[in-house]
Amino acid sequence: MLRPCGGIFVLDERLVDRICAGLDGLPLAIELAAARLRTLSLADIDARLDDRFRLLSRGDRTKAQRHQTLHAVVDWSWDLLSPDEQAVARRLTVFTGGASLAAAERVCGLPDTIDLLADLVDKSLIEVADGRYRMLDTIRAFCAGHLAASGEEDAVRDAHLAYFLELVQTAEPHLRGEEQLSWLALLNTEHANILAALRRAVHTAPLTALLLAGELASYWYLRGLRAEVAPIATELLDKIGTTPPPELSEEYVLCVLNAVLVHGAETPWLLPHMAAARAIVFAQTTTPRLPAIVVLWALTAGPLDVPDDRPSESYFDDSDWLQALRHFSIGWNGLFTGNVPMAGKASSSPSPATAPSATGGACPTPSTRWPCSPTGVASSTRRCG
Repeated sequence: MLRPCGGIFVLDERLVDRICAGLDGLPLAIELAAARLRTLSLADIDARLDDRFRLLSRGDRTKAQRHQTLHAVVDWSWDLLSPDEQAVARRLTVFTGGASLAAAERVCGLPDTIDLLADLVDKSLIEVADGRYRMLDTIRAFCAGHLAASGEEDAVRDAHLAYFLELVQTAEPHLRGEEQLSWLALLNTEHANILAALRRAVHTAPLTALLLAGELASYWYLRGLRAEVAPIATELLDKIGTTPPPELSEEYVLCVLNAVLVHGAETPWLLPHMAAARAIVFAQTTTPRLPAIVVLWALTAGPLDVPDDRPSESYFDDSDWLQALRHFSIGWNGLFTGNVPMAGKASSSPSPATAPSATGGACPTPSTRWPCSPTGVASSTRRCG
């Protein structure tokens, strides 16, 4: 595994390390890769690791047949598994970044999954660490082929999506409470699985993807994952158009706002979506199911400064979190405009409806219906002053 350099040969340790890691450190796989150096360079081998079973299909013909190719040695181990062990092994391949016991039990769908997982660990087909089950990439690629051939891949992936949708829906309200950090940690651990489920749903079940994306809005905002979200939101909007189902109207607005955070509200293709989102927000008369809509609207579109004869308190009464956000917004608006008394009043008043502008006139504050960020305050000040 040498390359020429100025008339001498030196070891390309970087490529060697990457190839060995890509082959999971399996001795036979590394031996087969080394045999390929007679006709391929290290770079060629590295570039073909995604198709490792084809790449490592030529070995020492003097050895037992099951040791002549990488596929043969894994296939030999596979044939030693019981049908239920094979089912769990192939179904685990839908997970990305490992699986918790609860997730594996739900998605694999066998009553004795916990014992089958233990059997697969004992047979070195999977690993377990910190309560998560993982497959080496080589084993995962092999088992994924069996999943594709089994005719059950769509059903297993649907179960994977259903599990992580339920997890995210359970986590969403906790992201605004005292358990926020522990739930963030859990979602971080399952981030790769959630993203894989969402990306598949965009293509196979766009409305389910919209539901999941809406439930993830708070998590994405808290994590600052704008670059990750924007392509997904863009593709979803293209599939759904500007007339979402009424029961997913808030999710649609959040999808629009996540696209706006990256592309900007004046992007031509987003203008019809912003108009549809504005109509949905303006028609809102009750506390939103997904309070992230309040924060993201303020960040992207500023305050919704429109006439409204409905008492603002009715919009926030059902949510202590929104009440707190509302008072904070009015207080911030007072500090931003130099109106310290208004800021002080916000900290003690239960739910002020309006506040005077910096010039002394009455000005509907952003928090009359939609609490605002500093960006929203600035746009409100320009309109009122």
